[in-house]
Amino acid sequence: MKKKWMASILLAGAIFLGVNGVQTEKTYAKTKDDHIYQGISIDGIDISGDTKDEAQKKVDAYIKQLKEKQVTFKTELGTVSKSMEELGLSYTNKEVVSEAYSYGKVGNIIKRYKEQKDIEQNPVNLKLDKAISVKKVKTEIKESEDALGKEAKNATLKRENGAFQIIPEETGVAVDYKKSANDFKTYVNSQWDGTDIEFALSTVVDEPKYKSDALKEVKDVLGTYTTSFASSTSDRATNVATGAGHINGTVLYPGEEFSTYEKIAPYTYENGYRSGKAYSNGEVVDDIGGGVCQVSTTLYNAIIRSELEVTQRSPHSMIVTYVPLAADAAMAGTYKNLKFKNNTDSPIYIEGTAYNRTLTFTIYGKDTRASNREIKFRSETLETYQPGADIKKEDPTMMEGQMVVTQSAHTGYKAQLWKDIYIDGEKKDSVLVNTSTYQASPRRVTVGTKKPEVEKPKEESKEENPEDTTENGKQEENTTESTEKTEQQTTSSTSETADEVKTGEE
Repeated sequence: MKKKWMASILLAGAIFLGVNGVQTEKTYAKTKDDHIYQGISIDGIDISGDTKDEAQKKVDAYIKQLKEKQVTFKTELGTVSKSMEELGLSYTNKEVVSEAYSYGKVGNIIKRYKEQKDIEQNPVNLKLDKAISVKKVKTEIKESEDALGKEAKNATLKRENGAFQIIPEETGVAVDYKKSANDFKTYVNSQWDGTDIEFALSTVVDEPKYKSDALKEVKDVLGTYTTSFASSTSDRATNVATGAGHINGTVLYPGEEFSTYEKIAPYTYENGYRSGKAYSNGEVVDDIGGGVCQVSTTLYNAIIRSELEVTQRSPHSMIVTYVPLAADAAMAGTYKNLKFKNNTDSPIYIEGTAYNRTLTFTIYGKDTRASNREIKFRSETLETYQPGADIKKEDPTMMEGQMVVTQSAHTGYKAQLWKDIYIDGEKKDSVLVNTSTYQASPRRVTVGTKKPEVEKPKEESKEENPEDTTENGKQEENTTESTEKTEQQTTSSTSETADEVKTGEE
C-alpha cells in the first residue's frame, strides 16, 4: 500500500513538472531569448527588452554623461574644478550587460522560470562599479596646487646700507595628495550619485625648513673678489651689471647647489641684456649677453676664496685679460656653466655689485676656519702656443694693398691654478684647483683685391701749346699729391679699425 502511495506522489510530481515546463516554454515564446527581460536596469537605466548591443550603447552614453560632471576640489585657501573625464572616470564591472542579459536564461527550466517570476515581483537594478584614476587625481590636483595650497617660505635675508635684515619664515598649507586621492576614489565608488559635487581635500601644515634663528649666523665674509670692466663698451657694461643684479641677494642653504646659468638666463633684451663681444669657435663675435663671462669669472674667484664646493666650471676657449690664467669661468648655456654647493653648515648670502666700472662679489656666512690660517691663489703657466699665420679674407670692394685687422692674434696657454695654504704665515700645503687649456688663434685680416683702373692716354693735339704743357704738368703733380693723401688716409683708417676691435674684446 505504501509503495502505491509513493508511486502516486512521483506521478503527480512528473505531471506537475510537465505542465510547468509547457508553461515555461510559453513564457520564452513571449520574450525572445536575444532580449533582456522586463524589470532589469543598470544604475537606474531601464534596459528591458533591449539586446545586449542596445543595452551596452545605453551604458556607454550614460558613462559619457557622467564624465562631463564637474568636481570642485576645495581647501581652506581656494577651489579648483575638474571634470570626471579629467580624473579618469570609468567602471570596472565590464560584464554588467552580460549579467543583465543572463537573468532568466541560465540553468534548468525551474531555475529560469523562478528568476523570471522574481524579476516581475522585484525588479533588478545592477550597479556600475565606478572608479577613477588615483594617479590622474594626484596629477590634476598638483597642477592647481597654487590655488589649493600655500608653499612654506624659508626665512631669508636682504642687505641694505651694509647691514643684514632678516625676513621671517612663513608656514604653508600642503595638500595630502595620497589621502585625498584615495578618499575621493572611495567616495565615487560608494556614495556618488552622478551629479556635480564639491569635495574637501585633506591638508597638512607645511613647515619651513629654515627659520630666522639660522640666518643670525650669516655675518662673516667668507670670500670676496673684484674685477674691472673700465674698457668695456656701454652695452657690455650693461650686461655685466645686469648679470650681477640677477645674482645679488641669493641665499643658499646648506647642501643646496647654485647654477649661474639658471640665475642669469635668458640672455634677452627683455631680461636686461644688450649685444656685446663674446668668443665663438675661436673668433670674437657680437652676441646678446656678451660680457656675462666676467660675471661668472668674478663669482668663481669669490667662491674658491670662500672654499665652497665647485661642481662645474669650464675655462674660456681663449684667454681673458681681467683675471690670471686658470682663474676664469666661462658661460655657454648649460654646456659651460658655473655651479657650486654650499658645503657649510649654515646659510650663505651672495652680494653682487657693479659700481664705477668695477664688479665685486662677496659671499657671507659663518666662518669656522682657523683665524691663523690663510689661503692664496697663484697661476702657473705650463705651456705656450703661438697663434700662427694670419687668416686672410679677400674683399673685392677694397683696393689692392689695403688691409683691415678684424681680430687680433691670441696666444694659447696651458696653465694651472693653485691654492697655497699658510699657517701663521708659513706655507704648509698647495692644492691644485684646476688645469686649463686656452687655444691659440691667429690674427684675422681683410685684404683688398680690387685692381686700380688704368686711364686711357689722351690724343695729342696737332699743335702744341706751351701753356697746355705747363698746365698738364701741374695736373700730374696734383694727381700725385692726391694719391699720396689717399694712401695716408687708408693707412690711418686701417689702424683705427684694428684698435676698435681690440678694445671691444673681452
